[in-house]
Amino acid sequence: MKNRWKKTCIAALLVVCLCTLGGWSAPQRADAAPERFGDVALLSAHAAETISYTKKDDSVKNTTPNNVPKYQDRDGLSNACGAVAGAVIVGYYDKYAPDLIADWSSHFSSGKYRNQDATHVPAVIRQLYSDMRTNVDGKGVSESDFLNGMRLYAANRNYTASFDRVATSSQLDFNACKAAIDNKKVLVLFAHAGNVYKIKPDTQCDILDTVAASDSHIMVAYGYLQIKYYNVSGLFRTDTYLQVALTEDNSFMYYYKITPHNLLSAYAVNFL
Repeated sequence: MKNRWKKTCIAALLVVCLCTLGGWSAPQRADAAPERFGDVALLSAHAAETISYTKKDDSVKNTTPNNVPKYQDRDGLSNACGAVAGAVIVGYYDKYAPDLIADWSSHFSSGKYRNQDATHVPAVIRQLYSDMRTNVDGKGVSESDFLNGMRLYAANRNYTASFDRVATSSQLDFNACKAAIDNKKVLVLFAHAGNVYKIKPDTQCDILDTVAASDSHIMVAYGYLQIKYYNVSGLFRTDTYLQVALTEDNSFMYYYKITPHNLLSAYAVNFL
């Protein structure tokens, strides 16, 4: 019995050694599939909170309401969130990088953005939908699908699209976001399901209306707002937001609270 056990152990050791020498190892757990971004439902706004104050300071802001074009998918494309967000970015930079949209200008000579037309903007959305490989590997697009699709679209128009990371799942650099927006750049936010807000000023209070996105989605950030609230005892609250465009809603006047944030990642976008 003892000799049989000894032989078994030796055989097992030989198998381990031979497998190691041959490069074989036990199968590892596959990495989780990348998060994907597609169609989401926006749940109706409701008053979530009223912030009463004696004084507030909202001087840290850059919140021009019409600072991005307002585009939506009108072709009924499935999970077009990424393509529409990309088109908003393309339309924004068409002001600074001419001919990103062929044979059409996204803005008037005054600098104000034009309304979406019936031909050129839908063509941009359809092209980005293809360039981002929408629905190829699953619902909608992954982060890499989106970024690579934007790079491909830019390269085909003799531009270079690049992305400077300003947030990870654990940290957001507000100063980097602020600097990018002040330098006429927009941000792309890859967000988990969560809330955005409409801020309604009232007498000595702000009312926050909440709109909830039902699933992971992509937003374009083009402004920022920081509000410091004071009462008789002094500063009691500071709220910091990015002003964002939700491609599912043409009002484009939402604020995303960054402390704490619920982002997978975020980037400042460059077109050169």
